[in-house]
Amino acid sequence: MISGISWRIGKVLSKKFPEVRSYLKIAGIKKTSEEYLGQWFLISVFLSIATGPPLIVLMDLLQKVFPSKYLFILILTIPPIVFFSVFLFSLFYPKFKAEERRHRLENVLPFACCYMACIASSGVPPYMMFKFMAKMKEFGEVSKECQSIERNMEIFGYTFSEALSLAMRYSPSPKWKELLSGILSTSTGGGDITSFLLEASKKYSEEMKRKIKDFSHLVSILLEIYITIVITGTIMSNIMILLMGVMGGLSNILLWIQYALTFFLVPVATFLLILFIRAASPVKI
Repeated sequence: MISGISWRIGKVLSKKFPEVRSYLKIAGIKKTSEEYLGQWFLISVFLSIATGPPLIVLMDLLQKVFPSKYLFILILTIPPIVFFSVFLFSLFYPKFKAEERRHRLENVLPFACCYMACIASSGVPPYMMFKFMAKMKEFGEVSKECQSIERNMEIFGYTFSEALSLAMRYSPSPKWKELLSGILSTSTGGGDITSFLLEASKKYSEEMKRKIKDFSHLVSILLEIYITIVITGTIMSNIMILLMGVMGGLSNILLWIQYALTFFLVPVATFLLILFIRAASPVKI
């Protein structure tokens, strides 16, 4: 029953958000857009309803501190906010997943190109190169892409050019698309695939070196800012608050400011710094 409701809801939502279908394929999420959107809609409804009991308990605890009308407004606004936040997350999640796949694929692309060049130098047909790469689990997302190409040729009967064209269509990485396009044009034009792959490996390696160098410079700047503003600033603020407390008595406001700096600002700033560094890193693991 629930699956039927989910499917009907997802069918309506898939018409309103048609771009989700293509992003699910690019992200490698093996669900139809109807299944995905319907399930996430029901999850959003469930989570918004589940916030009710904790909010009622919180209202009972805070009714002596805050006016009841504000708490009532809080109870009315939080569930819709939870619903829309969770559902919006579901809409953007395939894009995040596709971006993650792109980084993982491009991380190993320089090494994969070099290995593919070694295979091509043995004189095997181009499609055999992808068949060998599909078995090399060490190359992560590149191996998965090659597995998809191999499956489309051997199971679904696509030709080599059709399988590469389909892989380019649903690939999250522009560099991988460029590489496949180059392999396709080189093989059909009678060019030297080995030389092409070696040049591609050299180009992608140089790009990766440059990105790592820029990233290390960015991290050093961010750490200096973090230590200067967050760590040193928090310590100095706490010292000033303590001195003010010794001189004139530590008021509740100053005490709450001290708590906020120590137990909120520093953890949140640290968490945001980690997220930013992880997002900016050219190497995703």
